Amino acid sequence: MGTSRYDHFPDIPPVTKNLDDLQDLLLDPAIFGLPKNQVHRIQDQSSDKAVKQLRHYASEASKAKAQTLLFYFCPISLRTHD
Repeated sequence: MGTSRYDHFPDIPPVTKNLDDLQDLLLDPAIFGLPKNQVHRIQDQSSDKAVKQLRHYASEASKAKAQTLLFYFCPISLRTHD
């Protein structure tokens, strides 16, 4: 989960690269080899939509009696110059 595009803030392309790299690792048969239908990416969504999607994926994992649910958030920070 991450946001790389903002309305009133410069875009943050490394967020997309970070999510791409993690997704590649999770899907790579030589590393994790997860099925594509078990890797869900939430990117550049409104807060409401992202929370709704996250709840849906968590609910689906619960119904499937999944033993593991991995949640990864790409954080950002801001520096201000005082």
